[in-house]
Amino acid sequence: MSVYKWPQRALKDCEQMIRNFLWTGDPSKRKSVVLKCDKVCSPFEEGGLGLRRLEIMNKALLMKFWWKIQNSKEDWAIFFQEKFITKKGDWIGYYKKSSILPGLKWISEDVQKFTTWIVGTGSKISVWNDTWIKDKPLCELYPDNAYLNEFPVMKVENLIVDNEWVMPSELLDMVLINELPVLSLEEDKRIWSGTITGDFSVSSAVECIRTKYSKVSWVHQVWNYSIYPNISSNIWKLIRNIFPTDEKMKTKKFQLASRCCFCKKDEETLIHILWKCNYSELIWKWLGGMFNFKNLKSFDEVFSFAKHKSPAVGEIWRYAAFITLRELWFQRNRSVYEDEVFNEQNIKSRILKLTAEEEIRMKQLMWNTAYDLQMLKKFGMKCRRVKTCVVKEISFKLPQKNQLLLCCYGASRGNPGNSGYGIMARNDKGEVVVAIEGGLGLLLISLRKLWQFFVQENGLSIMVSESFFSVQTQKQQNLRVPWFAIDRWKQICNIATKCEFLHNYRELNFSANYLANRGATMQRGDQHIYTSKPPFLVNLENEKQKYFRTV
Repeated sequence: MSVYKWPQRALKDCEQMIRNFLWTGDPSKRKSVVLKCDKVCSPFEEGGLGLRRLEIMNKALLMKFWWKIQNSKEDWAIFFQEKFITKKGDWIGYYKKSSILPGLKWISEDVQKFTTWIVGTGSKISVWNDTWIKDKPLCELYPDNAYLNEFPVMKVENLIVDNEWVMPSELLDMVLINELPVLSLEEDKRIWSGTITGDFSVSSAVECIRTKYSKVSWVHQVWNYSIYPNISSNIWKLIRNIFPTDEKMKTKKFQLASRCCFCKKDEETLIHILWKCNYSELIWKWLGGMFNFKNLKSFDEVFSFAKHKSPAVGEIWRYAAFITLRELWFQRNRSVYEDEVFNEQNIKSRILKLTAEEEIRMKQLMWNTAYDLQMLKKFGMKCRRVKTCVVKEISFKLPQKNQLLLCCYGASRGNPGNSGYGIMARNDKGEVVVAIEGGLGLLLISLRKLWQFFVQENGLSIMVSESFFSVQTQKQQNLRVPWFAIDRWKQICNIATKCEFLHNYRELNFSANYLANRGATMQRGDQHIYTSKPPFLVNLENEKQKYFRTV
């Protein structure tokens, strides 16, 4: 799989056996109501089971092989380079008898899509066909450019004279001056853009090429460590509507008369069986009454009703609600296939019994309230440990003489949401040297986004989100800078005599936090720079003042 491209027929047969075993337990038996394979093989966060398709794995492993051929200095890699790569650095376009080449050509376009370059001497990088300055090659962004057609084999080294950029006016129409990377005398380096370090990994390749779906909000509640996997899997199937109700079978072209097996009145649908049937409503009214909740009507209400209760009560509620959903569906199957009559008392007793048995897996803390004690007593559970809050004193320190303290923070109005950053620079006397607030636009807050904006767009000196980066550096002996910030970081190290990264709590970083919150209301690219204390900041962090935080 890591060397050859597998035949489509072999991949299809293998995946069919895996799919049959997943749904029926028998590789030779097929089930009529299943979930699309791409959705099943998506991560848990996207509503799948975290499996991987064989075709995707075959591609990812071949991409790893391709990457090693291009970057390794070992003899075997040099052999393949001489055999399959031209002197210009392109893969051969003509036929050559080889069992390996078809697989490499199959994934070549995918690898190129997520490959970028860090410019050194520029001798290996094509100005037009490689990604080195923008998110895509210039030939894709400007396909009909006359200058491109005039110099199709131009290298980046042709734009560098005495370690300085010398850009033709035709190219300045395509790129901006501040987009040009920082030059160095090192060798050009090929980077895998799928990871923050720039190193290739099979897992990142899978993530780049797989089919993606929107994330779901219920993943951490369904696949929770306190829930038995058997119950989690059944709830997952209920949420994904993978059970063979009459409504579902009609979509498969089955002709049948549909009637609810409980009330014998309405048409059978999954929503009716679980929420709207008179018999189901009796069960939910009883269970909701125990927790002082109103009658439930959807999965969303199951997940949100205990949101403002203690962790212990939320854990009990979640498990009891999941047991109720599963028992209602199992009762439906017994009524359909065994002609069993709906027995309300039996279902209630099973819910209480199974929830009480789950106590051994429940670890969450309770609140010191009568409500929590009553809920534990109703289900026959023991008291839990109560979390106590501890107030700790913390202090702020200014930098030493000839040092500059940069306090940085990032904020987002939702995740994803409109984001911003705030930076406060102060000297050893506590004076504000510079304060910056800016907008990042709509994005998912991450270390990479903050670094990209600070380092690539603004070219600021040491702009590090202390809430992310400083914690990471404490765990690593060797500082590993994200690949898109390496050039700027080297330039910073040449200027600064010493750099220290210190973790700080938000209670001691409220000035930068305030600036970041203001930045989150601004448009992407907008920025306000203050060369002294901003007038809207009433107080700054003070060495002589005591601060407190709750743990």
